Amino acid sequence: MSLGSPHTSTPAHISARLARLATLSLPEAASLRADIDAALAGCVAHLAQLGVQPGEPLVTPDGFPRADIDVHEAALTRANAARLRNDGSAVQRRLAELLEKSPLARGASTGSGSVTGSASAGTTGLAYVAMIAPGGPAATAGLRDGDLLLTLSGYTATGQPPLKQLQLLVLGAEDGELRATVRRASGETVDVTLRPRRGWGGAGLLGCRLDAVAQ
Repeated sequence: MSLGSPHTSTPAHISARLARLATLSLPEAASLRADIDAALAGCVAHLAQLGVQPGEPLVTPDGFPRADIDVHEAALTRANAARLRNDGSAVQRRLAELLEKSPLARGASTGSGSVTGSASAGTTGLAYVAMIAPGGPAATAGLRDGDLLLTLSGYTATGQPPLKQLQLLVLGAEDGELRATVRRASGETVDVTLRPRRGWGGAGLLGCRLDAVAQ
C-alpha cells in the first residue's frame, strides 16, 4: 500500500470549508463544489490505477481479500469517494439556497438580470456556445456550436460578459431545468430547455463550453 495517498481522505482545504458551509457565500460554495468534484475525479482515477472498476468486489467469491489489488487502499479510496459524493450533495443544497436569495436569482425570476439589457434587441448576448459534446445536456437540448446565448432562465445581459453569473445559474439548476433563448448564425432565434446534470458520460454539467462575447 502506498502510504499517505491523497485519495484516501478528504483534503484539508475541503474539510475546512465544509466545516463552515453554512457561512459560505455563493462564489465560495461554487468554488468548494468544484474542488469536491476534482477530488472525487481523482479518487475514481486512482481506483482505476489500482485496477478496481466501479462496483467491482474487493474480495473473492469465497470471501477472501483479492490478491491482485491493494484491497486496503482501494477500500479507503472508495469510502472517501462516498464521503465526497455526500459532501457534494450538501454543498449543492447550500448552492440552491444561496442562489434563491441572490440578486442574480431575483433578476432571473423577473426576467431581467443584474446586468440589464434586452435579448430581443439582440445587441449583446450572454455567451457563445462551443465544443458541444455528443450526448451531453447541451446537445440533447438542441444547442449548436456557434449559437449565441441571449437569455438563460430569464437572465439577460449587455456590457461585461457575465460568465461567472452563468456558472452559478447552471450550478444552482443541477438536475433541474433552465429555459434559454439562442440566436443561430443564420439569425434564427430558438428557445431550448437545458437540464444540467452529472453522470451523462462527459465533463461538466452542460457538456459544452461558454465563451465570452466580445464587447
